[in-house]
Amino acid sequence: MKTDAVFRALNEELSRSGLEREIVICGGAALIALGIVSRATRDVDVLDPILDSGILSAASAVGKAMGLTDGWLNNGPRALTETLPQGWVDRCTEVFRGSHLRVRSLSRIDLIFSKLDAAASRVDDIRDLDRLKPTMEELEAAKEWTLAQDAAEIWPQIVDECLAELKRRLDHAKE
Repeated sequence: MKTDAVFRALNEELSRSGLEREIVICGGAALIALGIVSRATRDVDVLDPILDSGILSAASAVGKAMGLTDGWLNNGPRALTETLPQGWVDRCTEVFRGSHLRVRSLSRIDLIFSKLDAAASRVDDIRDLDRLKPTMEELEAAKEWTLAQDAAEIWPQIVDECLAELKRRLDHAKE
């Protein structure tokens, strides 16, 4: 999915419906919209707001027209709004502005935090972290936040293994 094309189509559909919406995204779609990665994604993860029937109806029409799967626009990671570091809303970056749709993305640092948490559960997210090029200081801050996201006894080991792989990839292991 090309995020810009999808956002333009969603803007047009909202315009036809006489609706205006603003959303904050994260995940792969945010990385694509920010130009950090060029890979494909199947969905757009919306942190905020909770998607209402108006935007979901517009998204359904866009999905049908563009051959996207149901639920391509979703609130899957919504729980992050409760745990991201304070000030995340103010750090968001605008990635699209149309006449009826404004899309903002998590900031780079907040994407590093959320991607480290995701990478500890899904190894595919390590590639996204690699593309974000975090510094050692950013990784340490992300580690502390990520450790607080799960109380499982094995969680610190999983996070450490994920960080070791990422550091190897970034060639920070020698530092």
